[in-house]
Amino acid sequence: MFETTACILLASGLSTRFEGGDKLQADIQGKPVLERAAECVSDMTFAKKLTVIGEDQSWRREAAARLGFETVSNDAPDRGQGYALARGGTAAVNAKGVTSVLVLLADMPFVTTEHIYKLKAAFDAGADVAISVCRGVSSPPALFSEACFGALQTLSGDQGAKQVINAFASRVLVEATGSELADIDTRDDLKDMEANLIG
Repeated sequence: MFETTACILLASGLSTRFEGGDKLQADIQGKPVLERAAECVSDMTFAKKLTVIGEDQSWRREAAARLGFETVSNDAPDRGQGYALARGGTAAVNAKGVTSVLVLLADMPFVTTEHIYKLKAAFDAGADVAISVCRGVSSPPALFSEACFGALQTLSGDQGAKQVINAFASRVLVEATGSELADIDTRDDLKDMEANLIG
C-alpha cells in the first residue's frame, strides 16, 4: 500500500520549551516519545523511511536507526519545521520510485496506525493532499502527491507545510481525535498526556 510512498519523520526540533532535557527522549508509557511516534508506521513497508535530525542530536540518530529509519541531516534546526521538511522532502523525492510523501512529527506519540490508513484511503481517492484535522484545526500527519514535491522542497521557517496545503485545491481533511494529534512541547504537556492515559 505504501510501496511508492516515502515516510518522513521530523525529529530535529530543539526542545526549547521542554524544561531540562530532550522531549523526544522523555519516557511515556515505558518508551521514549520518539519511539512512540514511530510506532504507527512500524509494520508498514515504504519506498523510504527517513527521519530529519540535527547534526549534533546523536541520541535521536541512534534511536531512529534502531527503528529502521535513514537519517537526513538538518544543518540548521533553528530555522524551523519548514526548513526541516524541505530537507526531508528533497531526500524523499530524489529516491527512486517515490510518488507520494507521508509526513509525521516525532513529538506526536499517539497517532494510530488506523489513522494513517484512513489518510491513505482518502488520498487514494484522488487528492493531492490528505491532512489530519481535529475540531477544525489541521495538522500532521499528512500525505502529499508528486504535484506538491516542488513546493515541499522550498519551505522554510516555522510554518511547516501549511502554505503547500493551501496552494492545492485538491485536498481532503481526515478527522482524528484530540488525543491522536496531541503533541508534546513542555513537561506539562507530558504530564497531561500521562494523566489522561491513566484516567
